[in-house]
Amino acid sequence: LTGTAEETAAQVLGGFAVTPAVNPAQGTLNINIQTASAENVELRIYDSAGRLVASVDSEGSGSVVVDAGSMATGIYTVMASTGTEVSTCRVVLTR
Repeated sequence: LTGTAEETAAQVLGGFAVTPAVNPAQGTLNINIQTASAENVELRIYDSAGRLVASVDSEGSGSVVVDAGSMATGIYTVMASTGTEVSTCRVVLTR
């Protein structure tokens, strides 16, 4: 993959970013959220077919842990939104 580090750096400089804490992940998805405000962040996780498999609400910046025990191995898209901003990342889930 090319460009991913630059894209993530641009999001972080912009004040809102969602990134996996560990990639690939096993058993749980640890997602870091960075935002300049204490707004409510809606975190949605989609499988490779585009189906919503998990959703979590969080307040402001921090780390969110999602139990992935019932999720199949594969690539997942994580989308975080504050209502005015959106950030996405991909995470690989293994066993």
